Amino acid sequence: MTNQPARRRSNSTRIVLGCLAVLACLCLAGAGAAAWFLVGPGSKPRNLAVEHTLPATVTQGDAFDLVLRLINTGSKPLTIDTIHVSQRTADVPLDSAVIVAVNPPLQRHNSVGGKIAGDYFTGLPPIAPGDTGVLTFTLQAGPPGDYQIKVAISVGPVQTLQFEAPITVLARP
Repeated sequence: MTNQPARRRSNSTRIVLGCLAVLACLCLAGAGAAAWFLVGPGSKPRNLAVEHTLPATVTQGDAFDLVLRLINTGSKPLTIDTIHVSQRTADVPLDSAVIVAVNPPLQRHNSVGGKIAGDYFTGLPPIAPGDTGVLTFTLQAGPPGDYQIKVAISVGPVQTLQFEAPITVLARP
């Protein structure tokens, strides 16, 4: 007879632990839904649109411009934390182009490794609601080949808008 009360306690303990596990799962699901609502799907900034201009082909050694138009589609000022610019082919950084100037001038940093290897820039003033910030990166074309110039624009710690722009560098005749 002493075995039955022990079983009841064991079943009661199991029920309590099961309820706690279900409660913990519901809390995690709620936190995930709240994060999705605040950050949005894919962690892309909701109030940033980007247009870019880049020539399709350039000649080795020539200068060319990558123009970014950063459009604040929100109702509050938009602060861009960083802008990464990387030249890649087959996901390996190359000297396909070298950034020689940025207008307006920004603070330049270099990143080796991490998600994006290459130059990144900080110090862009906030963009007012409905306004457009224009950045011009002047680059000098490197060795001939087909490349992707990858750009990642970060707004806050987890929101990043990324795109790649193809460019072909032709050999100098």
